[in-house]
Amino acid sequence: MMVKRAVIDTNILVYAMLEDHPAYHDCYNFLLEAETNFTLYSSVETLFEIYRILRVFYQLDPRAAIEKVVQLESSSILFLETQSKSVRDILESIQQKLIHANDGRLLAIARETASEAIITDDRHFGKVIQELNLKWVTPIQDSTRMEMDAWEQMNLPPKGLPRILASIFNYLQQIAPEVARKFHSDTRNFTSLPEIL
Repeated sequence: MMVKRAVIDTNILVYAMLEDHPAYHDCYNFLLEAETNFTLYSSVETLFEIYRILRVFYQLDPRAAIEKVVQLESSSILFLETQSKSVRDILESIQQKLIHANDGRLLAIARETASEAIITDDRHFGKVIQELNLKWVTPIQDSTRMEMDAWEQMNLPPKGLPRILASIFNYLQQIAPEVARKFHSDTRNFTSLPEIL
């Protein structure tokens, strides 16, 4: 990739932290190469988003998730706050382009740092990046993408309601195991909302 500055999205960083994930090698090797070839930026909020994803979706132990985030924070990636004058632009981007809040922050950071590219595996965000005449880069190979789909089907609850219900179940299991068992049963193994009588 022939750029001097780039902004990196949460998903690439998460994959680079999960040694058993199929995208680990593509993303980790990309980060190693980036360290010596160009400057990477992200938002401070990305660190908190990574922690949440590691805990909620990948069910990492809280201590392990914290250690991974702290280790990332001390890497060569520059985690920046967006400037207050960017708030209106960020909010308008979120609304107009139908992107996540942190994606809006990443666009603002790209503008503030004069970055030429944004590195993400989010296809919708990638199209927005291209519409704004920035380079969209994903280090994930097509062959890896097929492995990712199979891995996620085996290791994660299906997207949507089942994934949300499984997350609630995991939370309940920690604070009220008996309620968690009933919730599992009442949601029919995370396939529907519990009926309210």
